[in-house]
Amino acid sequence: MPKKETVTQAELLHDIKSNLRQGKELTEEQYRKERFLLLLVALAAAILSFIRPELVLYTVLSLLAFVLLLLPAHFLILRHKLSRISIDDYEIQTAILSDKAEEHYQQKTGKHHYKNVSNYDLRFEGGKRWRIPRRIFSWSKERPLSDSFLYGHVHRGDEFFLALHKETGEIAMAYPANLFHLKITEASS
Repeated sequence: MPKKETVTQAELLHDIKSNLRQGKELTEEQYRKERFLLLLVALAAAILSFIRPELVLYTVLSLLAFVLLLLPAHFLILRHKLSRISIDDYEIQTAILSDKAEEHYQQKTGKHHYKNVSNYDLRFEGGKRWRIPRRIFSWSKERPLSDSFLYGHVHRGDEFFLALHKETGEIAMAYPANLFHLKITEASS
């Protein structure tokens, strides 16, 4: 059996912040809804330009301004959110893996270009679900893993340490107990 690696408060916070920076991959259903919404907005802009041709320039400029303001705002909000994360916002619990699921689909990235998307979910007793981030445990010298590698090496009945957000109950991070030992006793920073 491999030696367990110790996860400290610093590594736990690093993992949580890294996961928030990565964002979550959309499910195929969410991706289709997003594409449909973009199609509706484009269709509405096209119809408006036929009804009132003089508004085409205003419509295009409004959409451009919206995108240019939305992107920096998103990054500023994320930066502020990351700076306020504290270990005190999370509680550690143990849980048993009850099921796991994977989803694969192609996401259009250009006119003739697609990328393969794979999502891996772990489900724990009590109904908690965690989507494995693309890159996990990047601080680890022994076990910087990918989502597919972790998914392939865990099994039903395995014990995990879960970092749960105290307010929402959402799983922020999960560590297989056979690979990691949690040592979260340092003072909050």
